[in-house]
Amino acid sequence: MLLKPEEVDEINHIYQPSGVRVPSVTDVLKAIGFIRNSNSDVVASEYYMERGRQAHKAIALFQNGNLDWHSVDTRLTPYLDAWRLFVKESGIRITAMEEVRYSEDLRLAGRLDWLGELPSAGWVLGDTKTGPVMPWTGLQLALYDLLGDEPYKVKRWGLELTKDGKYKIKPFGDWCDYATAQAAVKIYWWQVENCLREVGQ
Repeated sequence: MLLKPEEVDEINHIYQPSGVRVPSVTDVLKAIGFIRNSNSDVVASEYYMERGRQAHKAIALFQNGNLDWHSVDTRLTPYLDAWRLFVKESGIRITAMEEVRYSEDLRLAGRLDWLGELPSAGWVLGDTKTGPVMPWTGLQLALYDLLGDEPYKVKRWGLELTKDGKYKIKPFGDWCDYATAQAAVKIYWWQVENCLREVGQ
């Protein structure tokens, strides 16, 4: 199901369906150790994360026809160019962007990057990166898919946008990703219920 705007704290990335906080997909994958900060330079790491966040915002605004190009930081332009090239060359029709979903069964929420339909190959659930697409992206996309109403019916793609205005697609087709991702959620909640962590950590 989709979360209502009042159930989402955009600044702090907190999800509270019916006023009860639940972890995000990223919270779970970080807590269980799939997502690790391999960069010991905290300042550089924060820069790259912020670059990714700003690129996502700009892409969503562009896709919705609301982007003011004069407001775009020139450092983001190559990533926008790469996104536009991807849409043009793939022929994909984007049907959802930055959609916040919640699963009552999993007690989990997440903001998917995009969902689209290819002319001859069906539906694709994608996650856009301004850096390399890491192996855990397959788990991330599996969880986003499980937050939807009809999981297991989409292709999962990691989309790397490069600083030279190009893109690379990394498909994830391992069905074991779904079981692994669901196990991570169960471990996370076991830790919460046994007071080993708080929700959101």
